[in-house]
Amino acid sequence: MKKHNFPDFTFKNADKMEYRVVWKAPAESMKADGLCDNSICKNPEVWINPKLEDRRLVEVLIEELIHAHMW
Repeated sequence: MKKHNFPDFTFKNADKMEYRVVWKAPAESMKADGLCDNSICKNPEVWINPKLEDRRLVEVLIEELIHAHMW
């Protein structure tokens, strides 16, 4: 399985909260391919496992970005 090598990036949700997207797998204990911090966290992040297959990576990225916009 290849590892994607995307640069980290930031975006702001509808409430102007800035999130950073990092290409890092959540902890094994989380049993997740992606993770989105709550917007009340200082410097919230979205984590995406960079070792996912292309289609799954896009699915997880979309899901986690939606979480960031819904907080």
